[in-house]
Amino acid sequence: MSASATPHRSCPGKVSLKFLSLKLVETQVDVTDKRRTLVRVSDEHRRTIARKGAVPIDGVLAKALGDTHPYAAEEVVEVLKLVSERLRPAADGPILRQLRNTQQRQER
Repeated sequence: MSASATPHRSCPGKVSLKFLSLKLVETQVDVTDKRRTLVRVSDEHRRTIARKGAVPIDGVLAKALGDTHPYAAEEVVEVLKLVSERLRPAADGPILRQLRNTQQRQER
């Protein structure tokens, strides 16, 4: 279990069980405090994010937009980039920190 795992109380709840069943997260009992469960993004989900994140959306957007002018998809991509920059939080959350730590370890 990674040191960056996020601690949660032991009662996982319906949402956590759904995440577990979809293999989005992995859990482990906290060895220092057996009342807690450590939850982290699964290796399988990290690979899925990396694979899907590497696929350009231009072709899909062009097809979805239909017979508009040739640069419509490019314009939509630029607008989506702008929106994502404005919605991005000032500080990384625990999941993004975990993903970055894992990526850095793999690059070494």
